[in-house]
Amino acid sequence: MDDPLTHSRYALVIRIPRAIEVQIEDTFLALVGITRPIMGFHITLVGPFLWNRDADSSVLDQLAQSVQSYDPFEVTIGGSGAFVGEDANAVYIAVEQSPALRELQARAHWLLRPHIALQREIPPEEYIPHVTLGLGLTPEERDRALVALSNQPITATLGVVELHLVEEKPQSPWRAVRSFPLAGQPPPEPHRIHEN
Repeated sequence: MDDPLTHSRYALVIRIPRAIEVQIEDTFLALVGITRPIMGFHITLVGPFLWNRDADSSVLDQLAQSVQSYDPFEVTIGGSGAFVGEDANAVYIAVEQSPALRELQARAHWLLRPHIALQREIPPEEYIPHVTLGLGLTPEERDRALVALSNQPITATLGVVELHLVEEKPQSPWRAVRSFPLAGQPPPEPHRIHEN
C-alpha cells in the first residue's frame, strides 16, 4: 500500500444490519460502558491491523475474487460473553457456531496475513466471532453488563452478503472504504482506498 495507508488501522468486518442495531441499542445502550461504535455494530473477521510497507492493492483484489466464491449465508447472534484483561474488560454478544463464517474468516486471514501486522495475534483456532458492546470496562461495569445481558437476552439472525474493509486514520473515526460482495451479489460502487 502507498505510504499514507501505513499510518491508518484497518479491519475486515461484517456489518450488522440497521434493524438489528436498533434492537441492540434499545436493549443495551442505557448500560454504563455500552457504546455504539462509530462504524456501527459489527463482527470482526480480521484485525485491527496495519498494512506492511510492501503490500499493494492487488491483495484486496485477490480478497475480492476469493470472497466472490462464497455463497451468502446466515449467522445468529445471541448469548453473551466477556474478554477479561488485567487493565480492562470487554463484553459482547456471542455469534453462534457457523461453519461458513469460520471458513470465510480463515480464508480472509490466510490471504491477508502475509501483508499485514495484526495489532493482536489470535491463532485462527482461537478466533471467537462476536459483536462487541463495550470496551475498557471495569470489572464492576463488566459484571453489571453481563447480568443485564442474561436478564434481557437478544437473539437475531442476519444474512451475510458482503464484507467491509474499514479504516481508522489518525484522529479520525472508523469508516468503510471498500466492500467485498459474496457470490451472486451486485458489484460494489467504484471506490478508492485512499482519498487525498
